[in-house]
Amino acid sequence: MTTARIDGGTSDAGAASEGRSLQGEGGAWTSSGGRTRQRMALMAVASAISLLAACGSLARETRELEVTLPPADRIVLRTVNGGISVEVDPERATGVLSAKLVAGGATGTSARERVDAVTFRTEIEDGKLVIEPLFPDGHRNGDGASMTVVLPAVAWADLQTSNGAIKASAVSGDAAARTSNGRIELSRIGGSASARTSNGSVELSDVAGDADARTSNGRVVVRSVAGAIEVRTSNGPIQVEGAQRRVDLRTSNGSITLELGPAFAGVLELATSNARIEVDSSVEARRTVLRDRSGTLEFGTEEPRSTATTSNGRITVRQRR
Repeated sequence: MTTARIDGGTSDAGAASEGRSLQGEGGAWTSSGGRTRQRMALMAVASAISLLAACGSLARETRELEVTLPPADRIVLRTVNGGISVEVDPERATGVLSAKLVAGGATGTSARERVDAVTFRTEIEDGKLVIEPLFPDGHRNGDGASMTVVLPAVAWADLQTSNGAIKASAVSGDAAARTSNGRIELSRIGGSASARTSNGSVELSDVAGDADARTSNGRVVVRSVAGAIEVRTSNGPIQVEGAQRRVDLRTSNGSITLELGPAFAGVLELATSNARIEVDSSVEARRTVLRDRSGTLEFGTEEPRSTATTSNGRITVRQRR
């Protein structure tokens, strides 16, 4: 048997030469000096592991700030590891950004220095106000910024975050929101609304144009959309209320509840691989054909053609009168 040398410790051979013996099953330590060295070795290893763990971790510091924004009603917001909220207050003379920042460092002091050094880019580019955090030495893993923007008016919005929820309302034109991990809620949109998230629910309501909602894991709710509706989710139910024009709804694992508006026209194709299809008596289709796992509803014209498809869930259709 051999033993490692730690802080001046000796091997078995060295111990023997100094007159100390190793006896017992498995070469157990029997001398008081041997037991002391064993404890010291274990303490040294534990200390080394603790030191490595500390070096591998980052301290975190937070800070809140407010920034007065230049006048603009077309905005681009970009951030990381934080949510975005856009609000409209017509009583305000100028816009304001409120932010909560998080920055990391090897020590508490360096983390504080980094979070104190964070600034915001607020520049007009191609007629749009671009707002994004600027971290010293570039963005590091764990850095983040949550933003709330309040403006007198918003005519167009492009909102992006890598990890956080997005909420916006009262945009008079188009609004687009993208996040990799979080809920999206867009309401009172005067143009088209687009929402993309890889892990979270989506809710779109009161949209004057088309609505496009996509998530890989979450529920999708769409209410009061004047234009066409397109929804994709791989794991969650779909609920649509008051569809006026073409719909294209697809989920791989969830139910679909579709309420048609009074003026809905065209052909609606329904399909599910593992559940029932229910058509409420409120639906005023000119012709209805229901099969075991599929169905066709005709509303007086051959176009547009709409679809509602799920691989594992019930489909329910009703109509608002």
